Amino acid sequence: MPLILFLIGIPMVALGRVRFGSFARSGQVVRAAGVLLMLPFAASLLFSGLYWTISGNWTVESRNSFIQLLGWVQLLLQVLAMFCAWWLMRKSPLSDESQPLPMAGFLRQWMERNENVKRATPSPTASRESPARSNPGSSFPSVMNTRQAAAYLQVPEQTILDLITNGELIAARINHRYTIARSVLDEYRNNQASDR
Repeated sequence: MPLILFLIGIPMVALGRVRFGSFARSGQVVRAAGVLLMLPFAASLLFSGLYWTISGNWTVESRNSFIQLLGWVQLLLQVLAMFCAWWLMRKSPLSDESQPLPMAGFLRQWMERNENVKRATPSPTASRESPARSNPGSSFPSVMNTRQAAAYLQVPEQTILDLITNGELIAARINHRYTIARSVLDEYRNNQASDR
C-alpha cells in the first residue's frame, strides 16, 4: 500500500495538478498533497532498516510483536497521509494563484513594492493630463488572472470562478489557470449596472 501511495504522489509532485472525474485541482497544494502521499513509503523504508538494525538477538516472539507494531504504525501513517492530502486538496481553491510558495510570495511582494514606487513617481506626461482623463482601472493589466479580476470587480475570487463556470464571464484557460481580458470585465460590470 505505501508503494501505491508513493506512485500516486510522484505525478502529483511532478505535474502539480490532479483530476479525478469532476474534481480538479492545481498548484502548490497538489504538490504538497503528493509529498504527503509519498511519506508513508519513506517511513516504511526507515522502519524496515530500523527493524534489521535492532532485531539481531531477539526471540521470535519479540520480533513478531515488533513487526506487528510497525505494521500498525505504518497503517496509521498511511491513513493519516491520505486524510491530510484529501483535506488539503478539498479545502484549496480550483487554482491556487492566490497561495504562492513562501519564497515566491516574498519575491512577489518585493516586485509589487517596487512597482508601487514606480507608480507613485509621477511621469513627465502625468502632470499634463487632466484629472478627468485619468482612469481608475489603469493600475490593472489588460489581461488578468482570477485574483486580479476579483480585485478589479471588488468581489471574492470564488465569485469570479463561479461566473466563469456558469458562462457569464469569458475566460481563457492556460495550464489550469484562467485569464480574463479587462474589456470582458468592463462589459460584465456595465451589464450588471444596466440590469439594476
